[in-house]
Amino acid sequence: ALIAFGDDCDIWGKGHANFNDPPDFYSYDGIFTIENYGLSWLPDISRCWRALRIYWVIDAHWQHSEPFDKVLPQYDIVLHSTRRFIRPYKERFIKPKHVYFPNGVDSRFFDRAIYPPNAKSLSDVIFIGGKAAPRADAIDYMVQHGMEYRYGVTGLSYVEAILRAKMQWNMGLNGDINYRNWETIGLGTCLLTQYDPEMELLGFKHDVNCLFYDTAEGAALLAKKYIDNGEWKRIGDNGYLLAQEHTYYLRIKKLLHNLFVNESCQTLWNTPTPTSAITSPTPSTP
Repeated sequence: ALIAFGDDCDIWGKGHANFNDPPDFYSYDGIFTIENYGLSWLPDISRCWRALRIYWVIDAHWQHSEPFDKVLPQYDIVLHSTRRFIRPYKERFIKPKHVYFPNGVDSRFFDRAIYPPNAKSLSDVIFIGGKAAPRADAIDYMVQHGMEYRYGVTGLSYVEAILRAKMQWNMGLNGDINYRNWETIGLGTCLLTQYDPEMELLGFKHDVNCLFYDTAEGAALLAKKYIDNGEWKRIGDNGYLLAQEHTYYLRIKKLLHNLFVNESCQTLWNTPTPTSAITSPTPSTP
């Protein structure tokens, strides 16, 4: 997305072919870091004052904040994919600005328009993902009520499986608005997901472009109702339209416009914090 908007970008990091040949970090106008787990290899950029240094935290719902103690103070801006985790990070890391940067749709892969129409028979409800403790019981319940459960399906096989499903069930972990929501609607499949007020702020609406549930029992009832009455197709089509408003090209376009004009504290996703999310701060946004 950065290249698409005219920026010259170099990619370097652990696992890349050029890892043993690090670039001159002092030569860049911006440094964008997206490592969330193995942090020991990250270079010290604390003295790269020329660059606007941005760190993207995407797994705060699973990764503790302590491992970032020596890393985030080196950065000017920390991007957060989930609003409710901004406050504890802001209290722990007071130097950088903390910006709400919600997850979105990677339209290079999760856009149903780039795939041929599905000629294969459709499965009713599917879930592809880990059976972590917070959602294990719910997965078992949904499987008992007809959901197909698969694990370890990645890449194009994952895309094809979601395209072949009328509906994908989802349940976030620890308040995360995970990528599965965006992947599902990007592929035009009906999204059945646990209710979260943050999702409403991003444009998700029950019975319009997704289906919200509160309990596994409620999810099973919704799945049966919308599969039986055929309304899953309308929900999926409307979800696809919402996905077009949340691609990473649009995310980056908006982010760059706000970060590099006047000062890095312009209004970005200036939506109110839901009152029901009492653990959520009102984020500082650029």
